[in-house]
Amino acid sequence: TSGRATFNEYVNTSLVYGTTDLTLGYAGGTTGIFIKGSTALAGNVGIGTTSPSTKLHVAGDVRAENSRFLAGRGTAAAPAYRFHDDGDTGMFNIASNILAFATSGSERMRVTSTGDVVIYSGQLSVMDSTGPQLQVSGWSDRAGTANNANGAIYIGNTDAYRGIIDYDASSTGSLIISNTWNNNNGDIVFK
Repeated sequence: TSGRATFNEYVNTSLVYGTTDLTLGYAGGTTGIFIKGSTALAGNVGIGTTSPSTKLHVAGDVRAENSRFLAGRGTAAAPAYRFHDDGDTGMFNIASNILAFATSGSERMRVTSTGDVVIYSGQLSVMDSTGPQLQVSGWSDRAGTANNANGAIYIGNTDAYRGIIDYDASSTGSLIISNTWNNNNGDIVFK
């Protein structure tokens, strides 16, 4: 049966038990703790919501002081710590002492147990408001030739004006230091 218990010492506070749900909160209000009963969402608990869509659904900020949030390892496709509207972007734990980050369901960066930072599928860029000032790129030399041993470091923020340290493993095996200023005619100066 349904019913209501009112706690007189706490004005407007009540415990309401319906035929399927249990609410603890302000009388007639939608805030408080809500436990969904015998429906498809049975057992879901809502705090600040009467429509909990997961086992614990909090509408508002959550604070844990001197406490922890614990999660399973997760994967790149479903990180353990992710955003409610972007389920394949977040942080996960590959194995003991290895932390990883994913976007679009793919691992993009990992911090190893020794503290090494590994970046996948892209290039490392140090940027300011004008664009990238330093870029480290793998799998491609300055001519764009793909090879898993190629790599380049670009210094400067435009293709026409930057220095390049380039390793060309695909054709010459050369380490090249160049300057793109003035159609690749800029000077390289050692002081």
